[in-house]
Amino acid sequence: MGVSVIICCYNSKDRIYPTLKHLSEQQVPASIPWEIILVNNNSTDDTVEAANRYWVELKSDFQFSIVNERQPGLSNARRRGLECSRYPYLIFCDDDNWLFPQYVAMANDAMEKLPRAGVIGGYGKPFCEETPPDWFAKYSSNYATGLQSEKYSEGGIVDITMEKSYVYGAAAVFRKSALIQLYKSNFKNILTDRTGESLLSGGDNELCYSLKLRGYRIYFHLLLEFQHFVPANRLTEEYLLKLNEGFGYSYMMLLPYQYKMTGRKMHGIKVSSWWLLACSIFLHIVNDLPQMIFKNLSGDINFRVHLAGRKGAIIAFWRNRKDINSNFKYVDAFFGSYKIEN
Repeated sequence: MGVSVIICCYNSKDRIYPTLKHLSEQQVPASIPWEIILVNNNSTDDTVEAANRYWVELKSDFQFSIVNERQPGLSNARRRGLECSRYPYLIFCDDDNWLFPQYVAMANDAMEKLPRAGVIGGYGKPFCEETPPDWFAKYSSNYATGLQSEKYSEGGIVDITMEKSYVYGAAAVFRKSALIQLYKSNFKNILTDRTGESLLSGGDNELCYSLKLRGYRIYFHLLLEFQHFVPANRLTEEYLLKLNEGFGYSYMMLLPYQYKMTGRKMHGIKVSSWWLLACSIFLHIVNDLPQMIFKNLSGDINFRVHLAGRKGAIIAFWRNRKDINSNFKYVDAFFGSYKIEN
């Protein structure tokens, strides 16, 4: 029993105050020990000084500490937080996640009740700095908000291990022992997730896929609510397209996990970089170009988002063409014989 809230920060000075304020307002029974760890991931602004000052101003007596991680990348920062944590359950709270007052207590209780849970995802609700554009509702999940399952169960907890196999990392609750076992086995991330201002993502998915392949379950908890702040500069079409390009990049890099989870062959010509690249280009030519030419969809936001994802996938193949085969071999060997089960 007990929760470590880990906030990974890169230049978070202007975002961190409301995040800390909501944490200072958590309603946690005395029987549940918990702490807050802020991981400073090579910030070039006054993130550390600001966080310390804000915490003093908030006059909270909850455990609060700051550690540094010099290796850039969200995955590296989270691992540093894991190493410094005291308690068995970890909440990876982004610097723009505002947790509702019962979040920490409910996260602890859910993990206690679900011994096979490797990760439990919450319900993010967007808090936009300005009125969002019309397309935002459709793509809100790209911003780590919205329902993570359409199913419903008593207590609001749904097993999505087979339905979806991942949750977004914002405010996700991980079982510490599961991650420790993973890393002690010399697990190495294919993706480093976001680094600095980069919009590359997918580290959340990789962790979820890895836990699933180790036999853990993935859950969505409807009652684990938080607000996800979306600043005005992220409500532009340009940002949305770059975001989806990152998703396309990550999706293709994580294909070895998809193959492993569905029981497809992990060797042979059909998992080579050139075969996968050729398939992606073929789909682009056969499906996308005719629509641009004959349906004149080049200005349609939905089609442009689709193309951004395709672009990201092709870039991923080209940049990592020498590693594709070895990634498939690594995932196949590391996770061994995986039995598909409902």
